[in-house]
Amino acid sequence: MFKIGARLPVVVIGRDQQRRVLRFSQRMSQPDPWPQIAAELIPGTRMAAQGLRATTHGQYYRLPNGLVGLLPHDSLNFVDPFSMRNGAVDVVIVGVNPSERLIDIEIASA
Repeated sequence: MFKIGARLPVVVIGRDQQRRVLRFSQRMSQPDPWPQIAAELIPGTRMAAQGLRATTHGQYYRLPNGLVGLLPHDSLNFVDPFSMRNGAVDVVIVGVNPSERLIDIEIASA
């Protein structure tokens, strides 16, 4: 973590005058990573992914670079239910949408 007295680049994101508290964000002081992500994850790229969780939007998978991709519900018919929770599957990058911070994936065909 951080040491007391360490100097960190931060952005002030809030202020509570009554309690005399400032809120900071270190992440907001960093450059936006999504243009780089979009440049590196080229549609058609195949990779292994680990099942994370299911939501109303679809199934989320952790990609090798630590990012998370979304497999929409209309693609779930082709996925083994075990892999949806915790197994690995091969996926293909369909697209990256930096403005929505979304990586669309699909199950790779054999």
